[in-house]
Amino acid sequence: MKRILLWIGISVLILITGLFIAGLIIHEPRPKAEPDSAADALAEKMLDALNETAWDSTRYVTWTFRGINEYVWDREANLVEVSNGDTRVVIHTKSLEYQVLKPRDEEDKHYQYFETAWANFCNDAYWLCAPYKVFDPGTKRAIVEDESGRPQLLVTYESGGVTPGDAYLWQLDKDYRPESFEMWVSIIPIGGLKASWSDWQTLESGALIAGKRMLLDRVEIPITEVRGGRDWKDIGLEEDPFANFDWEPGER
Repeated sequence: MKRILLWIGISVLILITGLFIAGLIIHEPRPKAEPDSAADALAEKMLDALNETAWDSTRYVTWTFRGINEYVWDREANLVEVSNGDTRVVIHTKSLEYQVLKPRDEEDKHYQYFETAWANFCNDAYWLCAPYKVFDPGTKRAIVEDESGRPQLLVTYESGGVTPGDAYLWQLDKDYRPESFEMWVSIIPIGGLKASWSDWQTLESGALIAGKRMLLDRVEIPITEVRGGRDWKDIGLEEDPFANFDWEPGER
């Protein structure tokens, strides 16, 4: 038994060492570049390629992440309902006021439910519509050229969300549509990991959303059941989910 445990320990050590070495090999330092007007112009071209005007008019969006987290987002009213199993939380995305709709009988855990729902929304909404967030408050844009001299768009988020300081380097095709980005984020110790964005689809509102996102060309980011429209009817709802919402400002 001791010999088996010894070999298990050695195997785990080898695995951890291998992962550490692989991380050092894959890791890329974050590029340095100064924000300028040329970067803003490149970002505008990317947004034009994605029909940003249609996205701006997309009031209601619904999607599922990992088959677990479900969202209904009223972008105009700044309200989102986050559902995970039996838990349902509504959050005001500007003030961060919230209400836990279910379970109501565990009030001592309501703030915990809010924190989890808010963190999930920030992450999952970014993976849904990241290209449209390049001019979010707290962002800076700069140009970094690749080896061939083609400009790439570096977007840094200095505030907002739950992990300020994250940065993403977008690669665009000849029509300025996003192909991929490399990321430097606080929750991943390896810098420069690449995720591709492809299979662009048109929502009911006319906005373009990627149908497939692949991390390192191997792991798919599972976003499904995406719908977006100017009205709640456009996304298949039978009623406005927030029309009769009993909102009490300051509940946190």
